[in-house]
Amino acid sequence: MTLIPFPPKDDNNCFGCGGGNNHGLKLSFIWDSEKEITTATYTPQIEYSGGHNILHGGIIATILDEACSKILSGMKKTGMTRNINIDYLKPIEIGKDIKIKAWCEKIVRHKYFLKSEILNRDDEVCATASALFMVLKF
Repeated sequence: MTLIPFPPKDDNNCFGCGGGNNHGLKLSFIWDSEKEITTATYTPQIEYSGGHNILHGGIIATILDEACSKILSGMKKTGMTRNINIDYLKPIEIGKDIKIKAWCEKIVRHKYFLKSEILNRDDEVCATASALFMVLKF
């Protein structure tokens, strides 16, 4: 099994995964090349609250989208989100660790159909995403 870390980099200003964005999430993912999945853990901070000590839905969408993007990174591809559909299933509490996972469902030419999910510390699925990413050709 080969695990490849994707830590936040100081020269990257991405809100989701960049280390150079002082207001960003600074998500750090691990790519499992054998299983072809990305995983991460994260503790939501109060500045990302949507009220009532619950993680804001837009931040949840960002986390799910970022997890999907790391699938392409693991496959050494560059792409962008064409569309993403989110299902919010359970509230995610601020200050409590979450697990993030993403994988590829299928590839059709330059279209990558991806899935991601967020689980709470009890391994309950709190949110899921189905996304279509387009691989960019330079």
